Order: sequence, then C-alpha cells, then structure tokens
Amino acid sequence: MLTEKIAIITEAGKKYTYTELIKDSDTFASYIGKRCLVIILCTNTYECVLSYIGCLNNKIVPMMISDKIDIDALNDLIITYKPSYLWLPKEELNRCYDILNFKEQIYNLENYVLLDMDKSDVVLNENLALLLSTSGSTGSRKFVRLSYKNIEANTKSIIKALGIEENDRAITTLPLNYTYGLSVINTHLYKKSTILLTGYQIYKSEFWEFLNNNNGTSFSGVPYTYEMLLKLKLLDKVKVSIKKMTISGGFLDKLYQKKINEFTKNNNIEFYVMYGQTEATARVMCMRSECDYHIGSMGKFIPDVSGKILDNGELVVYGENVSLGYAASYEDLEKGDENKGMLHTGDIVSYDEDGYFYWKGRLDRSKKIFGHRINLDELDDLLRKEYEANIFISNAIENNIVINTDFENKQELISYVSKVLNQNKKVFWFNIIDNLPRKENGKVDYAMLLKENERMILQKRKG
Repeated sequence: MLTEKIAIITEAGKKYTYTELIKDSDTFASYIGKRCLVIILCTNTYECVLSYIGCLNNKIVPMMISDKIDIDALNDLIITYKPSYLWLPKEELNRCYDILNFKEQIYNLENYVLLDMDKSDVVLNENLALLLSTSGSTGSRKFVRLSYKNIEANTKSIIKALGIEENDRAITTLPLNYTYGLSVINTHLYKKSTILLTGYQIYKSEFWEFLNNNNGTSFSGVPYTYEMLLKLKLLDKVKVSIKKMTISGGFLDKLYQKKINEFTKNNNIEFYVMYGQTEATARVMCMRSECDYHIGSMGKFIPDVSGKILDNGELVVYGENVSLGYAASYEDLEKGDENKGMLHTGDIVSYDEDGYFYWKGRLDRSKKIFGHRINLDELDDLLRKEYEANIFISNAIENNIVINTDFENKQELISYVSKVLNQNKKVFWFNIIDNLPRKENGKVDYAMLLKENERMILQKRKG
C-alpha cells in the first residue's frame, strides 16, 4: 500500500497529508458557507494555510494580513471593508477583544478562532480571489485585487522557471501575508510537494534543526535574509539536502551575491535571483545565478510573462498574472479587471545585450533639487559602493536630501555627494542610525524613515 503524500510538516513535528489538508480546509469553509470576505490574520501555521486553501477552493475571498497589525489599524480595516468573518489566533483575540465588535465565535481549531462579524454582505466581483497588501504590517487600506486566473497563471509560470518537482521540500522563511511567502506555498502545493511550515527565524537554532531533520530541499528569502546568512555566518548550517535557493523582494548587494554564488556553486545548489511585485501576483523574472557575469541582474521574464521598457525607463509587464487592480474600500471589491493584463511597475530598468534586465530605481524615488533630477536609488548604490557602509537616502522636506547611515564621517560623506551631484552642501542632512527601520519582509521601511527624517528636520529648524 502506497503511503499517502505529505502536504505539510509543522515545526511541532505534525504531518498532514493532502487528503487531510483538503478535508480540514473544507470543514473550515463549511462554517462560512457562502461567498464573502474573510480577514485572515496570518501566521506560519497549519490553521492559516488550511483557511487560505479552504477560501480559494470554496470561492470565499480571503484578505491576508499580518498578525502583528496594530489593533486600531485592524479595526479600521474592518470598518473599511466590512468582512463577514475574521479568522485569527486566539492570543490575538485576547489582545483586541475589547475593540472588536463581533457577533459570536463559531469555530475553533487548535490556536485559531473564527468570528462572525455580523456585517452586511458586500458585492464581490466573480473573478476576485484574494486581497494582499503591499505594506507589510502597517495596516494600509490599499490592497491588490488578485483573481483566480492570476494565481493559477503565476503559479504555473514559476513552477516552470524553477523546475519545482513533487519530491521538493520547501521551508517557510517569510510570512504568508507577504506575496513572495504565499507564492512559495502556492507553487509547492500545486505540485504536490511538501511544505516545512515554521515561524522560526533563520537566526534561531530551531530553524536549522527543523530544516535538516526533515531534509528540506528548497530555501527562499529576501535580500535581508541572505545578508543575515552571511553576517551571522549561518551558511555552514545549510546541509547537503538543500538543492535550490531563491531570492526576491529586492536586490542583494553585489558583494553579497558573489559570496552566495560561490557558496551555492561549491555546494551544488541552484541559486535563482528573481523579481516580482504583488501587483503581478508574485514573481515575473528569474535568473539562475551561476557566475558573476550578470550579477546584479533581475533576470529574464519567466514563461508566459512579457514586458517592455517605456521611454522614461519604466518597466511594463504583460500577462495573465497581472492583477485586477487596487481596492481602498469594500465598494472597490465589485470592480472588474482594470489593468487588462498590463502593469506599470513604477520600476526604472535597463537591459544588456544578452536580454538580462537590471533595476535602476523607482519612479517615485526620483527627486528634483533646484531643477536637477536625482535618482535616490542610484545614489544609494553609489555611496554604498564608495564607502562600504549602510547608507539609505530619503527625500524629506522641500529641497533637502537626508543621508541615513552608520558611517560617522559626516563632512567626508557630504563633501563627496555634493561634488558628485554638483549641489550645495546645505542641501544634505546627515542622520546617524544604528538600526534601520524595516518591514516584516526585511525591506527598508522608507515610509517610516521619511517620517523620522521629517521630524528631525523640523526639530533642527525650530532649534
């Protein structure tokens, strides 16, 4: 008798087959019983995965948000989107019990509870499958509207690009409300692979014990993940079972990428650099990084995705993976496909003679100072290369540029950048930082950085 395929292994050692996953997800959906909106507070747990699968398979629309969301922000989302149900960890219910206005608790499973929010039904477009935020745990009202076709198309394209197989075992390193983390779940469950489901951080010994004890084959991370692997000297914990490593969600410093290239090549591991956006469902470009020749590249388009570069340098993506559009309230959930398979990414890119794309910056990270346009992302990169320090630039108030860094020689840095940009030194403000504010996906939180910089400038001007 054949052993039934294992879908999920939890960090507690529990194993769930595909039959059990489908049964449990359908049981969850049966307590809802209708097409409606459900907010899911996400954790890397079996209860969260089965609720997501149950929603997709039963035409229920989940809004995936971080369990770390501020209580007031959560309440604001409930008021704005009028969900019929809320699925959340029991400890989160205790945390925000006095604020949430719900009718009753109707279902419990392990550490999760389903709340009937007793809201009037909102009208949902027939193609709407999923709502994902691009803001991490900040509780933004703006969500990306994804369709069933979007999810299926992008899932199949990524599987082709990475060669994901049934015997793969992928470990979770990212939250499920993050598009990249959810994409890892989608692709491996679609191929009947096994998910090693954990919320342990990579700097915890428990993470590596779990990975190695269960013979994990696939590791995914954002640039910050790989920076930590190198800085904390964790690469020696990557055992021989790992066959594939992927990176997306930003761009790894070239020096770090060279080190990862060397490590993966020496250990017979496939290392894939990828690029994507929530608005494109997940990942749209891929490059197997075997040498340093195309280092720094985003790669090429994955199967069934295409694009072009506009005159202003912006990348436009085409494909069935392109989202329906945005939502800012429950009224927007009735909208259809506004993007029509075309996404203006807002990313400035270039490509080389071999067709590999390279990221240059964001359109909204371009600032005009006294008539001279400056790409702040390119300036970031230039200064980090010159000084080999953590340097992140945010545009603040009026004609000011704030340099946030752990490099302490203020005069040297400002003299250099003013000379490079041919700008007066008074344009630049200097902010020594020990720890950069980061989103839960590891990216630098420029919005938080900007707020801090604005407060600093206002205080200095008042002083």
